[in-house]
Formats: sequence, structure tokens, C-alpha cells
Amino acid sequence: MDQVHVIRHKVHIEGQSARRVAREMKLSRRTVARYLTVAAPVRRESSKR
Repeated sequence: MDQVHVIRHKVHIEGQSARRVAREMKLSRRTVARYLTVAAPVRRESSKR
């Protein structure tokens, strides 16, 4: 499962705090907050060489 989806599930469905999720996943609280504010995760395609 994609990391963004895991974070959103833990916070919105399971009711965990963003701070706790950040600690468990060893991420910055700002990163978790950014993932929670994004409407839909954006996938970046790798550039062709």
C-alpha cells in the first residue's frame, strides 16, 4: 500500500494523531501534514532518457 494511503487511513479511519503516525513511520510531522492536506496523491512519472 502506498505510504500516503497508509497515513491517511491511520489518521482519518483509525483516529490516530498525525504526531503519533509520524513517530511510528519515522517521518517528519510536516511530511505527514502535507500528505493529509493533499486532495489526491500525485504520482510522478520517471523521465525518459
